[in-house]
Amino acid sequence: MKQEVSIQLGMSGQDFAIALGRDDARVTKQPAGLNFYAIHWPARLPGKVKVNHGVHSFFLAAALSVQGVEDVERLAFGVDEFSINFGITPVDLIPHDEARLQVMALLKRLQDAGWKQHYYMDAARLKGRSSLFQGTVALDARYTPTFEEWMALDTSASWQLQANGVYLDLSMHRDSERMNPYQPGAYLMSMKLQTEEQEMRGYFIEKDRTNWKDLWPQRLNRSRDARAQKELSASSKGLEIDTQYQDPAILALKRD
Repeated sequence: MKQEVSIQLGMSGQDFAIALGRDDARVTKQPAGLNFYAIHWPARLPGKVKVNHGVHSFFLAAALSVQGVEDVERLAFGVDEFSINFGITPVDLIPHDEARLQVMALLKRLQDAGWKQHYYMDAARLKGRSSLFQGTVALDARYTPTFEEWMALDTSASWQLQANGVYLDLSMHRDSERMNPYQPGAYLMSMKLQTEEQEMRGYFIEKDRTNWKDLWPQRLNRSRDARAQKELSASSKGLEIDTQYQDPAILALKRD
């Protein structure tokens, strides 16, 4: 089995299958018009994944699986979504504080490579410790929780980043049966990467996605109103808002 793969959003399904290794890649073609390409590694012999994105490229070790999705009705866009599952380290169990430090180190490597904090356009821009507030969609990638704060998180948490038209969701999942802070825990990481086109289409219902660019001004106004209401509520609870944060420019609209 191919142990190292190199992938890039926008590559064709055929090129993606080659990158995964023709003999190893699993290809599933669904009647709905989506092609899924995937490779799985055993936990005892994990893979390594390079995500190519210019100066923002990075590696993930201890990879367990990679999946890419291609829409047969939009083949020109290629594979526009990746899902990667990986371990924090190759071992099954890891002390909780080491897990915390390893996840923070990964976030720092991503930010050093130019990936920036991102908030959904409908979401409040909760900053630092305030992003730990229960019910928050994603944590502030720039903030390092204390060990006590880390253990107080739910059994899953996520962070959102973006870089030059690519959107990244990083998630941590841990075994609820192994939450004793003095004993090792079991962690699994997952990452979803999407093209800007795929990310923006997600703000619309299915029938409107083809025309998302024309509909964007109306959707943006609704998003701004929703964010303002959520931030007003958050501020009333004493939570800190990142008022300096600005949503990234939508490159597809600038090109048009």
